Amino acid sequence: MVRFGKSVLVVQNGGMPSVFIPNFEFELELQGLRGSDAMRNRTAGLSWCWTALSRPGDVLLVEQGDDKTRFDSESLGRELVSVSTLDELSGDYQVVPWGWSNRTRELVRSSGLELPKNVSDEVVTRVNGRSWAFDLEAELGVTPAGASLVREFSELGPAVQRASSVGKGWVIKAELGMAGREQRRGVVASADTATLRWVKACLKAGQPVVVEPYLDLVAERGLQYQVHPTGRAERVGHTELLTTSKGQYRGSRLLSERKPDSELAWEDVYSIADMAAARLSDAGYCGPVGIDVAEYRDQDGNRQWRALQDVNARFTMGRLALGWSDVVVAGEYASWLQIRWGPHERVPELWSLLTESLPESTRVERTSVWKEGGNVAMGQVLIVSGGEPEQHQLAEKLVVETLEVHPTG
Repeated sequence: MVRFGKSVLVVQNGGMPSVFIPNFEFELELQGLRGSDAMRNRTAGLSWCWTALSRPGDVLLVEQGDDKTRFDSESLGRELVSVSTLDELSGDYQVVPWGWSNRTRELVRSSGLELPKNVSDEVVTRVNGRSWAFDLEAELGVTPAGASLVREFSELGPAVQRASSVGKGWVIKAELGMAGREQRRGVVASADTATLRWVKACLKAGQPVVVEPYLDLVAERGLQYQVHPTGRAERVGHTELLTTSKGQYRGSRLLSERKPDSELAWEDVYSIADMAAARLSDAGYCGPVGIDVAEYRDQDGNRQWRALQDVNARFTMGRLALGWSDVVVAGEYASWLQIRWGPHERVPELWSLLTESLPESTRVERTSVWKEGGNVAMGQVLIVSGGEPEQHQLAEKLVVETLEVHPTG
C-alpha cells in the first residue's frame, strides 16, 4: 500500500546526526567490483551533493579527500564536514549511503558504528537489476513495444531488429548500470562488432541484457519513494531530469504537485509507479527508491509515457534535489544543476559576473565546496526564481554558460 506524505521525507533519524557515504559506484560494488581511481577522482566533487540533506552535526565520508573540509551556508541552513575514514567518528550516527552494498556494510562494521538492520545484498542486487524491472513491466502490462530481455546470444539479433522497427534506433542496457554507463546504442538494425563482444561478455558473466527502442524523448521525471521496514511505500515527491546535449546528467528541476503540461494519463503513470514501489516492498526491500518515467513521441508523433524507464533501489540525484524544497516558497521555480567548474582561478570572477547578470527575482547559491587552489572539478549550484518558468529556464542557461568555460550543453 502506498501512502502520501505532506512533507518531503528525506532522512528520519530522530535527531541523530548522519554520516553520508557517497558510494556512487554502488552498482559496481554489487558485482564485487570497484571503479578506477580516475573514475573516483572525476566524481569527487559530486560527493558534496549530500549538502542537500545535511544539517549541523552531519558528516560526509570522502575517502580520497581532505579531512575536515567544511561546507557551511547560513542562508541555506546547511552544514557538512568531511572525514576520510569512519574511524575518526565517535558517538552515534545514522549511516546514510547512496546504496547499501556488502562493501558499505563492511566499512560501517569495521568502524564500530552501529550497522542498521537492512535488506540483504542478494535482495538489493536483484531489485536493482534491469531484468527485475523488465519482468515487472511485463507483469503490469506496460512493456514498451519493441523491448526484449536477452538471455542467449542468439536472441540478440532479432531483439535489435524489433527495437529498431519502432524507435529512432536501439539501446542495449546491462543488468546493472549507473548514470547512463554500461549501455550501447545504435541507429541501424544490427549491432557493431564491439557491441557484440560486450554483450557476449555480459551473458558469459550470467547477466542478461535489455534491448529497447531508442525513444524520441520529450521529458523525463524522477518519482521518489521511501519504502519503510513496515512495508509501507510512501511518495516523497518528483523532479524533472535535466540532461546535457550528450545525454549526461545536468541537474534536477524541482516540481510542485501540479501535473506535467501534457497531462497525458499522469495519474495512470503515478499509479503504475506506486505499484512498482509496493512490489519492491514485497520483494523484501526497504529504503529510498527512484523511479524514472519518460514522456516521448511515438512514430506517429503522438506523446506517450513510459512509466518504468528505470527503477533504482537507492538514493538518486532527484531524491537529493528534493532536500532543497525547504528553501523554495510557493510560486517559485528551482533547479539544482551540476557544474564542471572552469579554471579555479577564474571561479570568483565568473561567480561575481553571474550574480550581476541575473534579474533581481532570481538567486543562486553554491551548494558544494570550492576552495581557491583546489582541484575539485565538479560541483552543484541551486537556482531559485520568481516570475515565469521561461525566465527560470533562461537563468539555468546563463548559469551554465557563465560558470563552465566549455559548457557541455
